[in-house]
Amino acid sequence: MFWLGWISRNLRDKQNTKRILDIGSNIFWLIGIASNYEVDMVDVRDHPLADYFPFKMTIGDAVSLPFEDNSFDAVTFPQLLHWMGTAAYGREIDVNADHAVLSEIARVMKADGIGLFITFVVPGSGVFKIGGRRLYGIEDLETTIRRAGLKIVEIVYYSPTFQQIPEGKLVAPTGRELVTGNPDEDICWAFLKVAKS
Repeated sequence: MFWLGWISRNLRDKQNTKRILDIGSNIFWLIGIASNYEVDMVDVRDHPLADYFPFKMTIGDAVSLPFEDNSFDAVTFPQLLHWMGTAAYGREIDVNADHAVLSEIARVMKADGIGLFITFVVPGSGVFKIGGRRLYGIEDLETTIRRAGLKIVEIVYYSPTFQQIPEGKLVAPTGRELVTGNPDEDICWAFLKVAKS
C-alpha cells in the first residue's frame, strides 16, 4: 500500500491543508492522518466502530457526495475510480459513474484544492469490464478527467512490480498489447494529482 505514502506526502506538501475528504480509503491510514487534519470519509459500507473513529464517517455514494460546494482542501480517492460503475461490490452498472464521481470531486474541492487518486492504466485504449475493473488508456483517462472539470497537475506511472515508468515507455510488462480476460500482468498504475480546471 505504498500509494498511501504517496498521498500522505502530497497532503503534507500542500500548504494550508486543513480539511480533507476521503472516499472509501483504508481506515487505519485515515486514523493516522486524522491527527493532522480534519477528515471526513464517505463509504458505501458502514463500519461497526465508526462512532470511535477520530474522523467523521458518512455512509454515501461517491456519485452524489453529501457535502457543500468548495468544502475541502484535498480529496483523496485511492484505488476506487476503476471500480466505479462496474457492478463490483453489488452496485449497479453505470458506464458514466467515473465521470459522475470526478465531477463531484471537482464540485466539493476548493478552488485551490487538490485531488489525489490512483487507478489502472493500460497501453492503447481503455477497456470497460463488467463485474471487474475499468482499465483506462492514457488518453481515455485524461479525457475523463478533463470532462469532469479537472486538470492533471502530476501523473506518475508504476509497473505491476512498482517500478516507476516514464510516460513514453508505458507498455505492457510482457512486451505485448493488453489481452482482455486476465489483465493483471499487463496493468500499470497511474498516480494522479488533479486540480480544478
